[in-house]
Amino acid sequence: MTPQDSLDTIRATYDDLDAWHARGQKMPPEEPERGSALAADDTVFIWHRISETSRLSLLTAGEHLRLAKTSIEAGQVYPSAHFTVMRTALVCASQAVWILAADAAERQERGLTLIGEMYTQLAKYDEEQLKLPLSASEKTECRITSRGASCDSVR
Repeated sequence: MTPQDSLDTIRATYDDLDAWHARGQKMPPEEPERGSALAADDTVFIWHRISETSRLSLLTAGEHLRLAKTSIEAGQVYPSAHFTVMRTALVCASQAVWILAADAAERQERGLTLIGEMYTQLAKYDEEQLKLPLSASEKTECRITSRGASCDSVR
């Protein structure tokens, strides 16, 4: 396979990539069909739906694939950075398939496992953010949004 053959193969996927992008931009976002297995999965933990977790994984994969497309078409492919973008697309798409391809009980367990890990990582991030000093404008915003409470009391 020549480099041009490889580029032609990649470019042949652009229409599908654009269609997925358009689908992901719909507002409000698509919902699982009533009575479907995925709709039933969403009742397991209504505060963070399994379908939305899967949807966001697919959207993130698409974003990274579009970044790769933009880079290719601009003639600006960075050897190590491009592989990082492609790896992220693969991981995100695989994550969605990992959840969605299982039977109902396994799909729910996998979805909740991923959601739990997301909350664990978010808690770590929040803990680190609390260690950072606030700027003057952030302190002002804190006072406004906390209805008069001091920033120290908010933290």
